[in-house]
Amino acid sequence: MKEMKYESDILTNNWKEFFNEVAATCEYWELGFGDINAEKESELVRECFVDKYTVQHTVDAWHEYVVEEMVDSL
Repeated sequence: MKEMKYESDILTNNWKEFFNEVAATCEYWELGFGDINAEKESELVRECFVDKYTVQHTVDAWHEYVVEEMVDSL
């Protein structure tokens, strides 16, 4: 019997792949994904996924977030 794929399963798999690729790519100086605020960073990636950003655009958005957080902490 052929296994049926549901749209929600496909989205879940796409989300996991997207998140893992973004998290692996995010790097700024010595900071990596989750080093500033993992919850907010994950939310940023989720919003980018929903808005159909590319991985590179999402990494750029993450980078901007990290820079803003660093400046705010001065």
